[in-house]
Parts: sequence; C-alpha cells; structure tokens
Amino acid sequence: MDLFGTISEVSNKQKKRIETIEVNTLEKIPKENDINLETDRWFRIEDVVSLYIDMTGSTHLSNEKHAKTCAKVLQLFTGALSEILRHEDLQADFVDIKGDGGFALWKGKYASARALIASVTFRTAVVLELKPIVKTMFDWQLMSHCGIAKGDVLAKRIGTRDNRKVKRNWVVWAGKPVNNSCKLSDKAEPNTLLVTKDVYKDIEKDTELSNYLIMSCVCGNNGTKENLWEYLQYNEDVAAEIYKLSSFWCEIHGNEYINNVLEYINENEKS
Repeated sequence: MDLFGTISEVSNKQKKRIETIEVNTLEKIPKENDINLETDRWFRIEDVVSLYIDMTGSTHLSNEKHAKTCAKVLQLFTGALSEILRHEDLQADFVDIKGDGGFALWKGKYASARALIASVTFRTAVVLELKPIVKTMFDWQLMSHCGIAKGDVLAKRIGTRDNRKVKRNWVVWAGKPVNNSCKLSDKAEPNTLLVTKDVYKDIEKDTELSNYLIMSCVCGNNGTKENLWEYLQYNEDVAAEIYKLSSFWCEIHGNEYINNVLEYINENEKS
C-alpha cells in the first residue's frame, strides 16, 4: 500500500464529489433500496423520531470461556429487539441492529408515540421474558437502556458497489435525533428511557395519548392514575430538556392500553 499516495487519491476523489452535492427534502423516510449509491444526492427528512436501545453492561459478556452463552444472550436480546421494532403494528420506517443494540426511525404525526410504544414494549419483554431466561444460564442481570429524540436527518448511501454479492455500501443516517437518542441511551439508568422535551410534548398535548402513555393505569396508588414521567431539566450534551420513564406495560392492563392507543393512532392517521 502506498500510504500517502492512497491518502491523496482518496481525498482528491471525495473533494471532487462534494462539489456536486445536492440535498433534497423528502416528506417520508426513504427505503434503503431507494437510496442510490452513485449519485451525490443527500436526502433531508424533517421531524424524524429516533429510538436507540442498547444492552446494559454488555462488556461482561466478552469472556472467551463462555462464548456460547454470550452468543445465546446476544441472540435473545438483538433478535427480540429486531422483531419488535419491525412489528407491523409499530411500523418503524427504518431499523438497524448493530452489536448489542440498534435504532429505529419514524416519521409522521404519531412518530413519537410509536417510538415510545416500541421502547416500552421491548423493555417489558426484557423484564418479563428475556431476563428470567438469561438468569437460568448464568448469574447476570439482563437489562436495557433507551433514548428517544426528534429532529431533522440527512441520509446517503456510502461505499462502493457490491462485488460478488459482498456488501460494500451502507446507508448513513446523520443528524441530531440519531446522535441524541444514542447519547440519551448511554445516560439512561438500567431499564429506563430518556426522551427529549419535544418527544414528551408530542404525546402530552394529545389527551388520548397522554391517558395511555403519560398516565399510569389504576393499579396501585389507591386506584388513581398518576403521571409516570420524571422531569430531569436541561441537559447540555443534547441541548434539550429531558424526561425519564422507568415503568413498563402493566401485566393486567398493558394489553388493553397498547391496543387502545394503537387503534386510536391508526384511526386518526386514516382521517
């Protein structure tokens, strides 16, 4: 490899490409196959909601002596995450699973609500189903942490054409919601969710959504509903006010709540 020759060649090639860059605004999040490789056209999509979910303390799974057990835990976590994010009722516009976590994007009037439902559903799966399975394998507590943020994103396919069916290009999603949802996930305590104020307000301002996604059911607290969220004030890292949710779907009312809110969303999207 000619080190400095290669660096110069790569730099000059990209310098020429940026001179022809175009940015087009889209109303919807494009499908991955609709984003061309050769063109120097980037796509800008406004008001996108990004959910990032990661496994807590996954570095403890790197012990080479327990490779099979680690593989089983990762399969449980990422496999369940992928299926929930891609579930037809949650309608994520884009899903990407990497390592021991992943993120999903939504666009539309109820994007914040769908992202929240997906987050709570997965965290409920971790607590009620996946955590007990992992506990039977070895003495380790499976937990997750999540972040949701909202804003504009840029999208572009980067790389080269596939060679002999080997993937050599990927879609890059850049922008505040992707970065901030990842930052919030890192800051979140185990089995909790952090969201930016605009995501919280999207849900709070709708009385029906607030009833199911902001307020609790009547279990506990002497049979009265209460706000499940905690306000955490302004956070400099994401330049936004933050809200925290620690609860999951109630085992008694969870099924009723999720179906009622999804029915409400679907009916209003059609109207």
